[in-house]
Parts: sequence; structure tokens; C-alpha cells
Amino acid sequence: MRITPVIAYNDKQKTFQPKAMSNPFSTAVLPQNNTLSNVFYYPQVQPNFTGLWLEKNVIRKVTGKLYQGEGLFNGNYIDMLKVGHEQLAREPLDIIKASTNEICSYWHALTLASDVKEGTWSKRYNNRNSTKPLAVFRTLNSKSAKKVFTENLKSLLNPYLNKSLDIPITNKEGKLSLDCIVFDTETTGVKKFDKIIQLASVQVKNGKIVKDEGGIYNELINPEIPIPEGASAVNGITDEMVKDKPTILGVLKEFLSKHMKKSNGVIVAYNSKFDMNLLNNAIREYKLSNSTTTEIERKLIKEKEPHKVLDPFILIQRIHPYLGARKKLSNQYQWLYCKGMENAHDALADVKGTVDVLKYTLYYLSKHRKDKTIPLTMREVLIFQNGGKVENIQIPLDIENCNDLVKFNKSYVRVPLSVDNHFKGFKITNDVLDKVAKEIGEDNVAKIKNKGILNDETSMVRDNGLPINPAETKRIPKTGGFQNRIYTMETNFKEVLSYAKLEGYNEKTKEEIENIVMEESRQYVHKNIIKAWMKNVNPKDIADGNDLPDIEIAKRVMRESQEG
Repeated sequence: MRITPVIAYNDKQKTFQPKAMSNPFSTAVLPQNNTLSNVFYYPQVQPNFTGLWLEKNVIRKVTGKLYQGEGLFNGNYIDMLKVGHEQLAREPLDIIKASTNEICSYWHALTLASDVKEGTWSKRYNNRNSTKPLAVFRTLNSKSAKKVFTENLKSLLNPYLNKSLDIPITNKEGKLSLDCIVFDTETTGVKKFDKIIQLASVQVKNGKIVKDEGGIYNELINPEIPIPEGASAVNGITDEMVKDKPTILGVLKEFLSKHMKKSNGVIVAYNSKFDMNLLNNAIREYKLSNSTTTEIERKLIKEKEPHKVLDPFILIQRIHPYLGARKKLSNQYQWLYCKGMENAHDALADVKGTVDVLKYTLYYLSKHRKDKTIPLTMREVLIFQNGGKVENIQIPLDIENCNDLVKFNKSYVRVPLSVDNHFKGFKITNDVLDKVAKEIGEDNVAKIKNKGILNDETSMVRDNGLPINPAETKRIPKTGGFQNRIYTMETNFKEVLSYAKLEGYNEKTKEEIENIVMEESRQYVHKNIIKAWMKNVNPKDIADGNDLPDIEIAKRVMRESQEG
């Protein structure tokens, strides 16, 4: 028997179209698969950029702080020793009370830490010519992601299915009115078949967190395997802490029946692909180990459908693709609310942070309705999340399925910065080897020289980080292998150094010898000008496409959070 689908996919128009029925979502556009050119996109320094004006007239007007505003400067130079996430964590803002200048100052310190001191994506070769951070490209445009989005849209675009999703997310006063269950896990690792070691959730009713015992779940789980040291270093959970705790099969039935039940609303998880996979793994394992389950239990303990899961991780990237290169919950939270999350990498803390990011994205979508008299429904939000077009959301999606109202060349710019104590990178020179020779031994010095990772006496870059024009000097030797490279990332430099196969010397281990060489190989810029790639933090440029948080929405979410 041939089954005709209710919604048919039009390959040419990349849309789902109804057959003999009226479908309000029939024009929803699927995730696009357009091919980009292979031209390397690299904007030039913008001479009319207002960043230096902003530094003088906004950033430096903020006083009384050590690690942002005027406190960052040593005379006319930004002291990079004061720049960093750890330093900024000591000076969180109360965004409700903060002025626009103070918020800009915080963002400025944040982008100095993320883009200048720890610069990553904007400095790397981009073989896809994507103007988005690589995390955004993988999340929204990988083949596997598009396949999932397409499958999800097949269900979401059918108005006869999932009718429970046709509920408004806001009430008549414009406040969030949704019911949902927000959950998170901590695990033994980040692979598909790792084990859950902490499970936490909070119930949201009518847009507010239920704070009594029935609305909060937080349980350490015994994975029945050793917890790797790397995992413990991230989440702080050790074998000793979970040895007397229940297994996931021991808590799963109660968690699903009392917390993740249908009447509690849609499921919410940040980067839900990972957490939902682990949860469904546990559900499948439960079924295999309990073959005598009743019919009621089988209906209760069943795998969760991905198209019904609300994911702020995806929503925030569609809305704000250029809000920092890092898309982890704690990083996005910091951009939105100008403070770090408390106890990040604790499942319950992450759940509460997820609620705040979710609220921001929902208010943002609600603000961008075409018809303000009609509230958005949960179905419409999920369609947008999966890359579909919603008529009542005035946020067009670009070729990479992100907010087309924000632009790369307005959100990130290369500007001259006056800096002091700026770490430029790692470089091994003859001077470095002369200083460490007695500590590491002549044999190790010879290994470094013979392996070709030693820089020649003439550097390929000036102290300000700009490349030397070959016409300026005849002393630049022909290089090969790793010579004349400067490494900004510690992991890359460690790998290069490992090629020399250094050995322990004079009661020092191999690792200690490598650390001595690394520390002495650090190159710094002192009281000079560099060209830096930075996030534009000027809110006045939002109208032209600068991608920054909506401050008023962020303030609203924090006010509601404090009110409970």
C-alpha cells in the first residue's frame, strides 16, 4: 500500500508544501544547502571604525574598577596582565543597575580576553569561507545537523501532529507563560556512549521556576565505571562522591514519571543533542534490563522525540551568531548578563543558567514579531529553531541559516591597539637556548637545533606583530620545516616541541624540561601598537548590523529572575 505524506517536500524550492489542506506553515524554508565560494574572507582594518572613539569617550569614562574601563590602562596602554576571564570574574555587573557605558566597558574587557588574549577562530584559515565562528557552522550547517533539522520540520510543519505545541509562549501582558522542564547532565566524557554522573532539572510553570522540592531535581549518579580524571577536573565529581549513589537505571523511572512527564511541558536542554542522546541511551538500557514492564511503564519510559525539544544553544546561535566565538552556556551567559554563571559545570547551576538564556531568546523572538497582537506559539519557536521560516517572526535567515540582520564585518573588526605586556606567542631563538642551556642540558639544546624548530636570528615578524617586508632586509634566511614560526596556542607549541624528543636532565623530568623551554619562549609586546581582531562592542552600531545583546531584554530577564 502506498502512503501519501501529508506534507510533501519540494526539492526545487526547498519548502514543505501541503497536499489538499490548509497549512499555516507551508512556506517554511528548510535549512539551506547553498555552496559558498572558496575565497578566503579577511576584512581589512577599517579606518572609519569608531572603536578608538569608543575607547576614549566611553570605555575610559568608566572608573573605579581594576579589570575593566579605565582600570585596564597604564597610561595610554592597555595592560594585558589585567585582561582575562579570571580577572573579569572578580568584577561582575548588576546589569539591572548598570549604565550603558558600564556594560560596554564590560564587553570591551570580555572581548580583550576572548579575542585578543585568547584569540582563536578569527585568526585561523577558514576553508569553508564561512563568516561564522566554526562552532556556529558545525551546529547549524553540518550535514548531520541539517538532516536532523529536516526530519524535525517534517513533524513540526504538520498541523495535525503535536497539537500540544500550539500554545502561546506569552500571556496578554507579554510575559512568558510557557511550561517546560529544563534538564542537564554531567558525564564521564563527551562521547556518544559516555555515562551520566549527575542529573538535574527544574520545572518552569507559567514562565517561572518552581522553587519547591517538587520542582527541582538534583542527583549524583553512580556510572558503575571509573570517572576519568579529565571529567572530574571539569565537573568536580569524583569516584568517591558517587560510589554510594544510585545508578541511572535506579532513578530513571522516578525522574521520567515525576519530572519529565508530558504534563510538565516541553523538554529544554542546552546543546540538547548531547544530553538527549545520553538520556535515550539510558531509556533503551532500562527497557533491555526490564523486559517485564507494564503497558503504563512502556508509555512512560519511552525515548524522547528531538523535534519537541527546545534548545537555547541553537536559538542563541541563530539569533546572535557573532556574540563571541565560544558558544558554551557559560560564555553566552556572560555576554548576555555581564557576569559569570555561579558553579558552572554543576548540572543544577547549568540548568538555572539555561533558563535565563532560554528566556532571553524567547523574549527576543517575541519582540521581533511582525504582528504584535498575535503571540508566538511553541510550534513557531521550534520551527525557527530548526531553520524554518515563520511568517510572524521578522528575522530573515542568511545563507548560513542565521539572523541576516546582523553582519560579520560590522560585528568583528581589526583595529590598532596600544598594549603593554601583550603575549604574542611562543618562539624558540638562540637567545632562549642560551638562557636555558644549563637547566635543560646540551643534549636537549642540540636536539632542538637539529630538529629545525629553532628560529633564526632574524625574525619574520616585528615586535608589534606585523610581518616584515622581505624587501626591507636581505638577512631573512630561507626557512624550512618549523623555522620562523610563532605559535599563539600553547597546545600547538607543545606539539611542535614534542618533535625534538627532549629527555629528562639533572633530576628534572621530560615534562619539566619542556615547561622550562616553553616559559622562556614566551614573546611579549611592550608599550607598542598591534593590530587586533576584536568584537565591536558599540551598541550604536546595532542598527548597521553589529551583533550585540538587547540590553533591555537582558535587564528584563534578570529582574524577573530576582522577583522569582
